[in-house]
Amino acid sequence: MDQGINKYGDDPNKFYMGGDFGDIPNDFDAAINGIVTSDRKTTPKTLQVKKIYQYIKMSASNLLTGKVLVKNRYDFTNLNEFNLQWTVIKDGLAVESGNMDLPDTNPFSDIILTLPFTKTFDTASEYFLNLYVSLKQDQLWAKAGFIITSDQILLKSRPALSAVNNSTGDPLTTMLAGSIQTIQGKNFSTSFNKTSGIMTSLKYNGQEMINGGKGLEFSYYRSINTEIRTYSVSTITCKSFTITPAADPNTFRVVTSMSAVNSLGTYPYTVTYVINSTGAIDVKASIINNGGLGSIPRIGLQMVLKSGLENVEWYGRGPQESYIDRNQAVFFGKYSNTVTGFFENYLHNKSNGNRENIRWMTIADATKAGLKITSTGNLNFIAQHFTDQDQWKPYHEFNIWSFKRPETYVSLDCIQQGLDGASCGPAQLDKYKVPGNTTFS
Repeated sequence: MDQGINKYGDDPNKFYMGGDFGDIPNDFDAAINGIVTSDRKTTPKTLQVKKIYQYIKMSASNLLTGKVLVKNRYDFTNLNEFNLQWTVIKDGLAVESGNMDLPDTNPFSDIILTLPFTKTFDTASEYFLNLYVSLKQDQLWAKAGFIITSDQILLKSRPALSAVNNSTGDPLTTMLAGSIQTIQGKNFSTSFNKTSGIMTSLKYNGQEMINGGKGLEFSYYRSINTEIRTYSVSTITCKSFTITPAADPNTFRVVTSMSAVNSLGTYPYTVTYVINSTGAIDVKASIINNGGLGSIPRIGLQMVLKSGLENVEWYGRGPQESYIDRNQAVFFGKYSNTVTGFFENYLHNKSNGNRENIRWMTIADATKAGLKITSTGNLNFIAQHFTDQDQWKPYHEFNIWSFKRPETYVSLDCIQQGLDGASCGPAQLDKYKVPGNTTFS
């Protein structure tokens, strides 16, 4: 448990750490090291530890016949004390489910179960099998139905995205006013600053989506208490900007060759936008990390969206935050939250709120007007009302809300470094670091 302490006579929801009481010397946040908060709230760390420690292991045996291998790694408990619930997930939603009693299986024994789920799948969909083991009877420490073990097994991989169909779209028009290049279609338009290379406007049905002209830009920063770094503003320059009609007469292609320079290095990158007459925009980014292994914590793009875009749905890992080295308890599914609700409470505030392996996400206002972002490969996202640098400024979590902004900062990352390590030992394993001398796209 985080060992935060209340101050006598202060707000009981405020927790303090070393140095907050005039104590010198002190260990600062060294005692804020629990998997639950000081007031005993569950955190994503709690769920990750529960998943790793579970004594019942389930995996695929022969999914074509519905067979699943179940391993009992308890020392003294028979599996006949538990129920099994299974659910088939299609594109993030449950489509089939069932229950069964687990059969008599002694400790350190294995059994193969046959589950009666449908074995045929739509070619255009992705399928998972979720498995949950729960208590049959009340225990001193939990009621009947409490889930003690869960696993998710891939049944059918995600198909490739279909190409955008422009056959029903109206022709696009383009115009140049000073340095602003605008491409106009039916009920939508997008504008670019040819000097900066940044998309400065994106409108659907006359409603602006981008706040302050801050479209997609290089994004790299995060700061956590085991990996503290000073924020360095990236100086971003446009090396070239080209706009051409694509092979399809109802599309335009914009190619921006960019460079980002900060205290960590120089990062050349290219962003290609294919604007379709339907209003869909294909975006492909290619970012070069010239640094070494683990020299940068994130590789991606960030944009700032207008205020009011508060409601988020996504299909990917969820519902809690996840990272490359903390995602075993975070299953693929369709989830929803608010931008405000994405903020994760850490007593010592830090970068937070990442969601891994996203298939798609939508962000909309109360009328459901907004944007949908669909990934072709690996994509992580963060949507919050705080800038990257502001999240590290307030030492305590309860002071963060004075930094909240009405607009939404959306980060779309190809990769983010893992969290663990360097507090009382070595840094992250190499496989959880951002690779060096690599081009990401």
